[in-house]
Amino acid sequence: MIIMLTGHRPEKLGGYKPNPIQNWVIEQLDALLKRALHSDPKVEVISGMALGADQWWATCAIRQGIPVHAFIPFEGYYLKWPETSMETYKQILSQCVEVKICCPPGYQAEKMQIRNELMVMAATHHVAIWDGSSGGTANAVKYIKQQGLKYYRINPITKTQGWIDQK
Repeated sequence: MIIMLTGHRPEKLGGYKPNPIQNWVIEQLDALLKRALHSDPKVEVISGMALGADQWWATCAIRQGIPVHAFIPFEGYYLKWPETSMETYKQILSQCVEVKICCPPGYQAEKMQIRNELMVMAATHHVAIWDGSSGGTANAVKYIKQQGLKYYRINPITKTQGWIDQK
């Protein structure tokens, strides 16, 4: 079982400092990973390593001893982040079993979607921390739907969750 996650950045999850939404999302991710481990002790996860849900996902997996594959949109992706965010990113990456650079260096918005599509296709299970708003997470969910795949949606606003089946 390989589980990928797409999810919001901190600004849609209560901000950059610890907060009730972040705490709730992390609790849900921890519980989801525990259930996955119970179902398949060889579970692995994929993280896009963006700030927010992606890094929380990777951190929860590492804490539970689950191998993490980091899918990075392009070399230098993190270089404009604040210093503390860059340090956290590097620390998480150092614990990943694989770091996959998805595109050549240099920012282009479509590189995030290319990364998302590669993650979707590499995974057997899909999770979205998604409030229904537009943006990169919505684009990833749209791609999951286009592929006719089901996904597990965790809505941080309504605090609801469950499988969404496209078939």
